[in-house]
Amino acid sequence: MSRLLSLLLVVSLLGGCLDNTDSVVDGFQLPQDGPLAVLTDADFDALPPQQRFQVANKLLGTLYRGVSAKAFFDLGEGLEPLRVRFDQRGLPGQVRLALDTPLDDYPARYAELEERFFGSGRPGVQYRSYEKQVREHPLIHITQLPLSREQYIRWIAYQLVNTILFSPGWELETVDAVDVETVYNELVYAMEEGLPIAEIVYRHMISEENWRRFRSPEDNVREMMEIYLLRFRDDEVPKAARACRNWYLSDDAEGYQLKKSLDFNREPIPGLLDRNDIISCEDFYRALAYHPGLIPAISRRVVDLMFPEKDARERTRLAQALAETNPTTFPELFSAVIFSRAYLLDNPHLRGFEAAFFNTAARLGWQPNARSFEWITRENADSSNLGTMKQAPMTYKLGRANRPPTDSMSMAHYHRFMRTYLLLDEKNPEREDDAGWRLSLFDDPVLDGLGEREFIDYLFLGVLGRRASDDEWRVLWNEVIEAEGWSGNRRAQTRVVLDYCSRLAELYAYPL
Repeated sequence: MSRLLSLLLVVSLLGGCLDNTDSVVDGFQLPQDGPLAVLTDADFDALPPQQRFQVANKLLGTLYRGVSAKAFFDLGEGLEPLRVRFDQRGLPGQVRLALDTPLDDYPARYAELEERFFGSGRPGVQYRSYEKQVREHPLIHITQLPLSREQYIRWIAYQLVNTILFSPGWELETVDAVDVETVYNELVYAMEEGLPIAEIVYRHMISEENWRRFRSPEDNVREMMEIYLLRFRDDEVPKAARACRNWYLSDDAEGYQLKKSLDFNREPIPGLLDRNDIISCEDFYRALAYHPGLIPAISRRVVDLMFPEKDARERTRLAQALAETNPTTFPELFSAVIFSRAYLLDNPHLRGFEAAFFNTAARLGWQPNARSFEWITRENADSSNLGTMKQAPMTYKLGRANRPPTDSMSMAHYHRFMRTYLLLDEKNPEREDDAGWRLSLFDDPVLDGLGEREFIDYLFLGVLGRRASDDEWRVLWNEVIEAEGWSGNRRAQTRVVLDYCSRLAELYAYPL
């Protein structure tokens, strides 16, 4: 008995230690209170089962992942009541731990992905141009590597290159695929090294890739102050341009190279960035990168990205709270947001394509083939893809809009891709190279005990995170499934429900 009591005491103490550390990411303490207070594991486990499933998929969906209803709930005794599987308890903490943990076999995984998606001599694998590979690589790594430090860094880099902060501006005539790949890869390299935000910003500002986006001294210095400091001071532009007067981009004939002449400034420039000692262009960029306004400005950019439907006053409050956490790296900054109660419990907004597609794909058990990422990222005005949705990656000079475009054509392509290439994309079991969801979505022994209504509810839960309403159940079952003679055909029922879900606005938005 005394041994049992001692063991219980140890477990209790360990539990207390874990509770105190479950809000730490890579040594960075997430906020315990305030506007960005972390959603702790205890908070998560106290939520009703259905809401827990929604929150789990909001967190994982943000990272382009997801968890299926079968993996999250114990369905052995039906859906009444919903029972969360034991291994899904404390899910936020499990995710934080995964994102902190480096892969011990990354080189082998990288080689396997290269062979799988770009190799030769395998069914379904077709050589693709360098430009196509540049578009595909980030999403392949983000979605096919397991949750890990490497995956998280690549996800963050992808967010950054799609914002005004680091967009390569592929749409510009001065920018080519090498520039796009370099900007993305340099962000990954820098975060792998653990470099601070200020140093990453400095290295980017002095790069040729940045000057190919903003080409003249006047344009470049103005944009750098506005982008990284939210500093809109017309009086400072001539002063900063003077510091950078010997920097310029060559013309097309010389390949748009960043050049630096000997006609450099030699005198200190008073009143520039609250200093009087800036002389050279390097001085200007260094002063900007290490200006006290950098972290507050970038915090606002990230809050605008992650809380697009909040009003300006609330985003200002959240940005101030984010800056006050004193993040020094981009992983710290993003972690403070995506693990917060404010983001996970009170932030309904339209999802970007990648978050909606890959989260739903994971929930359905959909698997890509060698060309799936080509379809998503290809430049083809006649097909549905990120470009025709006006969500092209790494393309726009000022980055993507924080809120996905909702004009009729953009949403039509968004819906068409989700419906055709995901929700109705059942894998042909006779073709190894075919993409799609597997028969196990509806044909699985764990589902055998579900009644007619429960099976429909299971499908709704899996895709939308909620059960079917009484009206939805009645119409789908009576007027479609039974009318077509499909009451004993779960494959047909699955396709009917998924087709219906593809038409609902909530598939494309976070309800929380």
